[in-house]
Amino acid sequence: MCFRARVGINAGHMKVLTLIKENRGSWTSIMGYALALREQGIDSRVLLFNGYHESPYITEVTLKSNKLVRKAFYELGRFADLFGLSHFPNIAHIKLIKLLKEMEFDILHIASARMVSSYLTFPWLTSIKPTIFSVTSMWAFTGHCHFSFDCDRWKTGCGECPHLNISPSVKRNATHVEWKMKNWAYSRSKFFVVTDSTWLTEQVRESMLKSFPLYPLFEAVDTKIYRPLDKKRCRMELGIPLDKKVLMFASVQLNEFRKGGDLLIKALKSMPQSMKREILLLCMGQGTVNITETLGIEVLNLGYIGDHQRKAICYSAADLFLFPTRADTFGIVSIESQACGTPVVSFNVGGVPDHVRPGITGYLAEPESAEDFRNGIIELIENRSMLDAMSQQCRDSVVKKFSLELYAQRFSYLCRSLETNAA
Repeated sequence: MCFRARVGINAGHMKVLTLIKENRGSWTSIMGYALALREQGIDSRVLLFNGYHESPYITEVTLKSNKLVRKAFYELGRFADLFGLSHFPNIAHIKLIKLLKEMEFDILHIASARMVSSYLTFPWLTSIKPTIFSVTSMWAFTGHCHFSFDCDRWKTGCGECPHLNISPSVKRNATHVEWKMKNWAYSRSKFFVVTDSTWLTEQVRESMLKSFPLYPLFEAVDTKIYRPLDKKRCRMELGIPLDKKVLMFASVQLNEFRKGGDLLIKALKSMPQSMKREILLLCMGQGTVNITETLGIEVLNLGYIGDHQRKAICYSAADLFLFPTRADTFGIVSIESQACGTPVVSFNVGGVPDHVRPGITGYLAEPESAEDFRNGIIELIENRSMLDAMSQQCRDSVVKKFSLELYAQRFSYLCRSLETNAA
């Protein structure tokens, strides 16, 4: 086992340890949440696997093992995968438990079961210290999927899954077995559940997690980074003509079913030709390079952008942010956009209504209706005075409800409550 740590200055008596795997994507946000707790007088630190970070409060960990042992666990996982089962414990998970027992902390925060540790290790992980489990998708309580769409079998035990190809896909229908194993593990565990949206909270209350204490806590953004910037300067920096009406879309893959790229293309294709000539579609992500001819709209694809400052420039350059998701627990990109003063057009699904309020911060279309999504774009992009009013309302809404400072205050309250109850 290789263990590397940087020792920082204590920020308080209570010590909270957050487990994260890989410092990319949404996990950079989780690290931001964890470190924001230090402003609340909590000694908050992060245990980061398979990544690197400059902060003195983040411990980078690599868990190594004997080659033969690794091979044995690998074959076990491969065998389980053939039968439609996922995320079996490996030697790293077992060594993680041993490592945590050696570390000094008061509260354990598991950022996501699927990314950090196998759910089968929960009985041992959660016995070490009082534990907070952040549920970030339905995967925590289904037989395999992150989002069940029209299926509600997860309420009673899964099985006969209609969405085996939905991420994370499985080769065989063993969803009932996987559901049973999760239920077994949780029944022998003790933790506090945190959810990031009203919608996900409702799902948890109908799931195998319903008996656990529940604390809804919205996601948040750093409003000092994500803030309105001068639109003209941002466009000049990105090479965008000043006279264009800029629509922005962000997704790792345009063709991912859940993200609704197909609905977005349908909506944009059906827009009036005269309006298409005025529009530029600004894209962050992959898979959007060859859609200019399909849409008849000018497209500027910037590829993947991980730098928060750069993302703020993109959001500020746009007039509207397009979020055509079919399913989302919350939608952090929507909040980032609003923090920069850019209203959002989305569908009325999942946790989106928590932050996209019709006529105030954006437009909510009927699910699966590309026509209504298009109507929302036209309604907002053609009304400059409405768009300007929404821009300020977007910023105010994020500052009041979704700021990093507010998140830290509420999370620290939860941590202190757990510490008090454990004493």
